[in-house]
Amino acid sequence: MRHQHLSVRVTESQKEALEKAAARDETTVGALVRRAVSNLLGAHPASTREPRNVKRTTARGSSRDREIAWLTQHRAELAHLRGQYLVIEGEALIAHGADLKAVIEQAREKGVRVPFVERIPDREDVPDFWMGL
Repeated sequence: MRHQHLSVRVTESQKEALEKAAARDETTVGALVRRAVSNLLGAHPASTREPRNVKRTTARGSSRDREIAWLTQHRAELAHLRGQYLVIEGEALIAHGADLKAVIEQAREKGVRVPFVERIPDREDVPDFWMGL
């Protein structure tokens, strides 16, 4: 099985809960999350299909420094997108919306195979915490 890189933004308390659950199960946080995603997608097999004729725009194992830098630089401008998911590719906002699946599909239609997904918190007081899985 080939793994893709995915960055997930969680609160500090969520991070601690994931670490405790992983330790309890004697596994890693990444393995725990991969198992949860597999279980979720197993209930919706159609969501695991990859669109045809997609051009890969992000190299496997590539750094997401450009996306993180863009997001950090434009955070104040994105306040009007609170509660929405964003797909950022390089230094560009590719897609956004409240429905994660639809946002990812929009990005894939634009040729993004491995989307960098970020959700803008509903509230301004939610702390930032980055964790790559």
